[in-house]
Amino acid sequence: MSKSSSVSSSKSLPQSPFPSSEVSQISPPTYLDARYALSRRLVSSSELPSLERGISLLSSLLRAAIDKHGERSVPVACLAYEYGRGLMRGVAVRRDEGE
Repeated sequence: MSKSSSVSSSKSLPQSPFPSSEVSQISPPTYLDARYALSRRLVSSSELPSLERGISLLSSLLRAAIDKHGERSVPVACLAYEYGRGLMRGVAVRRDEGE
């Protein structure tokens, strides 16, 4: 065995802690989608109109992910978390504005 082949085999990537079936459910378009990035920025806003746009965008992304992957999938769980976070942030902003 040559020196170069022993070096390349010693630099193998660590094993994923997730079963391969869960990893295959992660949809790169969900995370790379510009709408997802935009919705997260909007949800972080303290301006109510921007925040509501972000929540609406997350809602549509969540519905699409459920249709594509089913309710019990990793992409849906991530989007549901962000959607819930947006709803809670909306409550806090409305409370702070006195609505």
